Amino acid sequence: MRLTFDDGTPLLEDAPDSVPYAEWDDRVDEYRSQAYRYHDLRQWATPSSRDQQTLAQATMAGDSVEDDARAYSDLALSPAVAIEPRANHYQENLTSQVAIQPPMSYECDHCGASFETLSRFRLHECSPEPADDTPVDSSSPADSAPDSVAVETEYPALVGDLPDIIEEAKEGDLSTLYRAIAEYETALTKTSIQTESRSDDAHHDILFAYYEPLAEGLDTAAQANGWDVLVEFVDAYNPREQDRLPEVAHVIANAVGRSLVRTRLSEGLDSVPAEALAYLGEIPEYVDEFAVAFEESYTYGWGIGHPAHSVGDQLRALADTEHKWTSITLKTAFYADQHTAIDVFEELVTSETLTGTIERMTFEVGAARYYFGAVADLERDFLNPHVPMYWEWEEEIDYTFTLDPDVKQRIRQLAHETGVTEDLPADWTLPDLDPSPFSEFEEELFADEER
Repeated sequence: MRLTFDDGTPLLEDAPDSVPYAEWDDRVDEYRSQAYRYHDLRQWATPSSRDQQTLAQATMAGDSVEDDARAYSDLALSPAVAIEPRANHYQENLTSQVAIQPPMSYECDHCGASFETLSRFRLHECSPEPADDTPVDSSSPADSAPDSVAVETEYPALVGDLPDIIEEAKEGDLSTLYRAIAEYETALTKTSIQTESRSDDAHHDILFAYYEPLAEGLDTAAQANGWDVLVEFVDAYNPREQDRLPEVAHVIANAVGRSLVRTRLSEGLDSVPAEALAYLGEIPEYVDEFAVAFEESYTYGWGIGHPAHSVGDQLRALADTEHKWTSITLKTAFYADQHTAIDVFEELVTSETLTGTIERMTFEVGAARYYFGAVADLERDFLNPHVPMYWEWEEEIDYTFTLDPDVKQRIRQLAHETGVTEDLPADWTLPDLDPSPFSEFEEELFADEER
């Protein structure tokens, strides 16, 4: 007698003919029904790359699963061992600890091709080629998101399958998110070129119609499955691969930012993957300050002090070119870790390489003077720490901030040492460090709110 799967594949290809199969006769039917679960395990006698991935998954689930899995692989070499007890024991572990499945594949709904990685799925060449026209700069945040029904009615050919899958994606279903974010990128890519039929309005409307649900869905998936989900998207949508920022970077940055803040305040920075943090820090190198992804990347400051990625180094590297981003991100860093942030701040404002002036709207100010604006609001609640858009973080996280007196004193000393106080009143306070001509108006507004 030969134990086989229903398709005829032998269960124990390497079993010698001397195996007492007759003793297992009364268990064959029951065991065959379980055998499909162990199809990968059977092949461990001659491991393939696929089997090694399965073994890795089992190892992650715990030693008990791994031990039973290895014991079953030994069965292929020593089939005289009783199968059923090990099979049943493995099934209990399988149910309670891990469901081993074949490696995930990514299938394109348009061309039907399948891919082993999310990156290959995203970059395969079945998407329509964009027109060779001037790119649209339409990534400015909107006062309110367009109604998705109206967008789907007006641009049915552009939104593709998004209307059919957006609700499931919003719930965090991972396989649906792969499709939805790919469809979203396709729609935004089509409308990122300014032509008569592809308007700036279409790009803006589609961007904001699906921005929030996709960001929430990816965040939900990350909370359920861990950082590996976000690292997979960060890797697949890496701007350095194509030397441009993907159209969906704002969604990925939003979800990464949420997990960064959440993880920092609950578990510590050691639990944040360095590549996910680096993704946020790279965004201002590819887009200008009017892009939504640019704004999302301010949460990079929450990663200051990371043991494997230096936020301070990136802030110093971009201080001469990305003034707004550096200032807001540095301010965010103070809310995350004011003692590490003050060290970076000191190096920045006392740097001999930081020269020249910075133009912001209607005023011009020296570079070092400009960066003192990053610490002007630390003693008041006029502005909260920067967090991702659409995230009601106060409902989830209990967070308070109090400026350390020692940190405040260092700020005051640096202001004197750099000559910033020369134009300030004798009784100046931190809000006076804001170089903006609107700071006096803000101060009055803040005072009115307190009265």
